[in-house]
Amino acid sequence: MLTAILNMVAFISIVIGNLASYWLKEDLKDRGYKVNYFWNHLRDFENARRVVATTDDQDLKWQYKKCLIIINFSFISFFACVLLLISIW
Repeated sequence: MLTAILNMVAFISIVIGNLASYWLKEDLKDRGYKVNYFWNHLRDFENARRVVATTDDQDLKWQYKKCLIIINFSFISFFACVLLLISIW
């Protein structure tokens, strides 16, 4: 039962993280930043932080901060679930 819950949480968190990541890529692409869907993911985070630092639009700043928090939290929760599954196994 616990393994099924951990598998579900890991799956949901990775899906949410990927959706947020691809939203971020599309928005950065619309703003003129160079984006690649297969590599250089850390450059997207750097560009997102650059947008947060340079924009005066508080709504956009909050949107990007939320997106970065969601991506980080989802990957951390995914790896935590995987480590718990390994330790249970």
